Amino acid sequence: MRCKKARLAQVDICLQRIFERADASGRPYAVLFTGDHGEQFGEHNFMEHANSMYRKNLEVPFMMWGSGITPGQLVGTTPTLSDVPSTLLHVAGLEVPEALQGRSLLLPPVARPYVITDNRQIAVYNGSGLKWVGRWPNEDDAEEDPDGGPLPV
Repeated sequence: MRCKKARLAQVDICLQRIFERADASGRPYAVLFTGDHGEQFGEHNFMEHANSMYRKNLEVPFMMWGSGITPGQLVGTTPTLSDVPSTLLHVAGLEVPEALQGRSLLLPPVARPYVITDNRQIAVYNGSGLKWVGRWPNEDDAEEDPDGGPLPV
């Protein structure tokens, strides 16, 4: 445990140096911390990640601050990794190319449907609060028919 605390303290010192230099430059800047997936901490009897299609696992951590960003502002929609480039371009005051799939999370939210899959499950979210989760059929799910062969899936 002591080693982990020392590593966290070192990260804190490094981040402090970066922010001090950014502040000293006098130029506006933004900082974004994100991740590639969410985590579950006991919700639905799951821990960690990559083991379900529940929202806690699918939501992307997204924390941002800097010039032009209101402290405590909520994005109002579930962030996705495709939203990161559009949001950063928006904060920088640059045009967001239409080719980008994501949208700036600093704009008013728009209900967007999502389809997420892995090798075991599929989840469809309509963007307005409704979600359906299903399982892909696989060999482990095959049932025997009365004649002894697997049932078609």
